[in-house]
Amino acid sequence: MIKKSIRRLLSRFGYVVRHVGQKGGMAGVDLLHDVSVLLGQKRPVVLFDVGANIGQTIASFLEMFPDSQIHSFEPSPAPFETLRNAYGQEARVHLENLALGDQEGALPFHVTNDYSVNDSLLEPVWDAGAKVVSVQVSTLDRYCQQHQVESIDHLKIDTQGFDLQVLRGASQILKEKRIHSLSVELTFSPMYKNQPSYIEVLSFLEKSGYQLLGFYEQTYRHNQLVYANALFVAGSIRESTS
Repeated sequence: MIKKSIRRLLSRFGYVVRHVGQKGGMAGVDLLHDVSVLLGQKRPVVLFDVGANIGQTIASFLEMFPDSQIHSFEPSPAPFETLRNAYGQEARVHLENLALGDQEGALPFHVTNDYSVNDSLLEPVWDAGAKVVSVQVSTLDRYCQQHQVESIDHLKIDTQGFDLQVLRGASQILKEKRIHSLSVELTFSPMYKNQPSYIEVLSFLEKSGYQLLGFYEQTYRHNQLVYANALFVAGSIRESTS
């Protein structure tokens, strides 16, 4: 009875208390904690940050996995300069002023007025006052071939509606299970024109042999789930942790 009263009291302030499972195991709360559980004692690790913006994920990667090599991709001009200033001299971080997709070449990129986290290769459905610039695009398959990347321990993708195209450009290394785990942002309310649905992303990864493990950082607006990060592992969780 006391536990229920405490939970009700905390819920009034927007907090939820929940059991997170076995100590040292996956908890479904902190994504990078669960990635660390999946990777076990393996160090160093190779991490890919696709859609780096100004380096939020790089900072988290370095804190959780100090013995890591990070490949970071950001095509938007201003955020990339911020990245360069912050991590240009960091030996563990490889910065690429490059977009990833399912084809190589140059594509129009929409740079929004107010929030660079919304910049995208897709056109926003709202009036973002975006200007269009041309950016270079490659594929994960091609990049890994060019840079002799044999495997990726964790791949994070957050490309504002372009995640499925990034995954399609990694078809070969996904097929060969050279990506151990990955996370993608799933959007449940389209923000961009011609944006693939979250069902298409889930279906593609299932067909590629990746198991969905959980959802993280769910964001709601007007009582509707807008987006969340989803964590996947190659094969099955038993194979991954055995």
